[in-house]
Order: sequence, then C-alpha cells, then structure tokens
Amino acid sequence: MKALKTTLCVLFLFTTTLMAQNPFTVKSNVIIDFNISHDGKMMVYKQLSSDATSTVFIKDLETGRVTPIYKNSLKDYSEFDASSGVDFLSDNVIVFGKEKNMVSFNLTDKKYKNLFRLPDDVIFSVKASADGKRVYFSSDETMYSSPTERSSITKTNEKRGIIISIDIDPKGNAYYTICKKASNDKFHILCYDGLNKEEDITYKFDNIVTDPYLIESTPNKDCFIVAGKNGVFKVDLTNSKSVKLITNKGENRLNKMRLSPDGKTLYYQTIKDKNKIITLSL
Repeated sequence: MKALKTTLCVLFLFTTTLMAQNPFTVKSNVIIDFNISHDGKMMVYKQLSSDATSTVFIKDLETGRVTPIYKNSLKDYSEFDASSGVDFLSDNVIVFGKEKNMVSFNLTDKKYKNLFRLPDDVIFSVKASADGKRVYFSSDETMYSSPTERSSITKTNEKRGIIISIDIDPKGNAYYTICKKASNDKFHILCYDGLNKEEDITYKFDNIVTDPYLIESTPNKDCFIVAGKNGVFKVDLTNSKSVKLITNKGENRLNKMRLSPDGKTLYYQTIKDKNKIITLSL
C-alpha cells in the first residue's frame, strides 16, 4: 500500500484524453485531464506536449473528430496552464484555467468569459457541478470552489493531504480522495456538500474494496465506481456488495477515471499509459 500511495501522490504532484478509437491514444504526449459532456456526446481533454505546449481539445465521441480549442506555450504561463484541468459547464461551454483566471469558452460563438481570478496556487483538478453554477478545483493540498456567476472562492481540506481526484454528483456533493500526510499510508474518501459539511466516508468502502483511492458517483445515489488495490469495482452501498469491472495489470493501476452521465460508459487512464484513454461499456 505504501508503494501505491507514493506512486500516485508523486504522479499527481508532478503531472506537468473513443468511441471511434479504443484506446484513444496521442503520440509522445501526456493527457493531463479529461471530462465528458452532460449529453455524453463530447470529451474535453488537456494535453501536455513534448514541444512544451499545453492544448485543450474537444473530441466528438460519435464521429471521432478532434478540434483544438486553446494552445499555449508553457514558457509563458507554465505553472498555471500546464497543470490546470478542464471540464464542461454545459454541453456547449467548457471551463479551464487560462493564464491566472478560471475562464469559460463557448463552443458555438467561440467567446471566452473570465469567471474569477485564480488563487496564487498551482491548480491540478477542475470539476463543475451538473447545473454549471459552481466550479470545484484543487491545488495539491487544498480544495477550492466558487460560483460561476460571481467570484466567491471558499476552501476546504486545506493542507490536510494531497488531493487525488474530484467528482461531483447530480445533487452537487463533491467526492474526493486525499493522501493524508500521516495516516499509516491510507487514502481517505471525503464527501463535501458544497456548503458546510465535510465527511470522511472511507469506512463505507473499506470492507468492500481493498485500499480504495478513486471514486466516481453514478446516477444511482447508492452506487459508486471505486478503484482500489485489486482493480475497479461497481459498489452498491445498500447491500455492501460489489461487481469487479477491471483487474489491475500488475502495478499499472488506474490514474484517472470518468463515468458518462448516463452511467453506461467508463473512461479511464492508467499510470503507465498517460497518453491513452480507454473505454469500458458497463
């Protein structure tokens, strides 16, 4: 477990994404974040290239067409543009860190909108609520969130552990995993209601999945997709049972995963193949 924690934490700290092609692969580059549109028809992903550029792309999952949206040299805004994730605010609008602002980009009229100024921190993950009214984002050890219509940034989980992933369920609850600095090499799964309450819910999964470290909510509020030491499982909390979806290939565990909004397709990336996104029909 210690080796797994160390490997994942290092990867997330220093990471500087199908239908037509499975796995979807880019050459000599690294896909640093990806998300699926609310209607399940598009993927947005951010790619870090060997020529020191970061690029945001849109992939049409029905036709396979890939369109570049925004490209920037890391020599200009390296710490902000290299690490920032990307997501959909709506089917037609994406959100990501651009220079020192969180911005939205309308895919129809091609216009940018500054949403709010980013804190002086390196941003790794970006995840929007289903209604597009709030954006969650994280540095290595702090979770932030802000409404999209006004700048009002709040913090949770400040300096308590390295944040591995963020997922938002349809009701606006944020699920995220952290590596605590001193907890016997254990990952913790947290749930934050977007207002005041944060709960450690690791105990709900510990007896079902060995060493859980990634989590995705599903359309069923009691079911989750959980990655652990031995693979990826669909977990039903109503009966504490699980169905195995993926078996890990040695140390090549999942690095990131996203579930389609309808819960029928899992998109995932592994530690050793960060230039690929693989799809699994559920």
